[in-house]
Amino acid sequence: MELTETIDSIFVGENSLLDTELEEILINTDIDGELQIRLTFSNFRCKSDFERVQILFQNIDEFNFCHSYNYNFYNVESYKLLNLAGKIYISLDPDESIISRSEDDLDFIISRKAIILKK
Repeated sequence: MELTETIDSIFVGENSLLDTELEEILINTDIDGELQIRLTFSNFRCKSDFERVQILFQNIDEFNFCHSYNYNFYNVESYKLLNLAGKIYISLDPDESIISRSEDDLDFIISRKAIILKK
């Protein structure tokens, strides 16, 4: 399933990424040498349409992920998933004081294309 305008409406309610586990971040290049990032999430709620899902982000404009030994990898305790002028924005460590993108958001991706690879 390819996503553009609707990504922010897919992962809501029972399908929310909240309290899921980010199992894997895979950063590589596609056959054309373009950067792509695949995030794998598991531990969705019982009533979710998903048991485990991978989201493949392509046409990456910007990304930033940080890890510290002091923190567990990686329970999703909050997130932002937005459509920003036709671009897909996800932050897994957001500044919760504002709804839109913030300079203080961490662990984020901005891309122009995302594909859900449901498992």
